Amino acid sequence: MKRSDIKKLTLSAVCAGLSTVILYLGYLSGVLDLSAIALCSLVTLMLRHETGRRFAAVSAAACTVLSLLILPNKLMVLGYGALAGAYPILREFMPKKPALSWIVKFVTGAAVTAAYLLLIRFVFTASGSDVSGFMYPVFAVLGIVMFIIFDLFLGVISRYYVTRLRPRLRIDRFLK
Repeated sequence: MKRSDIKKLTLSAVCAGLSTVILYLGYLSGVLDLSAIALCSLVTLMLRHETGRRFAAVSAAACTVLSLLILPNKLMVLGYGALAGAYPILREFMPKKPALSWIVKFVTGAAVTAAYLLLIRFVFTASGSDVSGFMYPVFAVLGIVMFIIFDLFLGVISRYYVTRLRPRLRIDRFLK
């Protein structure tokens, strides 16, 4: 293994630990769990720009496994693993044409939202749940809207990181 790969792996491990701590703090707050998931996706996005897809995927997978072992809220961890950990990496594989890209993103958002709602409905819900049946379509629509906002947010933050923050942080000096 090359010296630069060892440095990238070290940075990935530190980012996995940082993301796990952020998720744990989000769990402890009780209300900031989705914000913690979004913040961890920014760590994955930064890592993708600095080290590439492979090390960002390793970091996201390590954070997911660590969080599954540590955090009591498994639904929050699955939200990170299925969406926030993987999407910044998969986002660069989206088609370049805007119309086709938005169709693929909408379908991806609908699939992730449907999977999340099915997990909530059939796996993580007690038998005497107080969630009404008519609320699930509302949650589905809001989930797709939030996914689109999340995608726009990642695009803006990605451009800001590459143009403004990356030259100032100069992490590439460490990775040589």
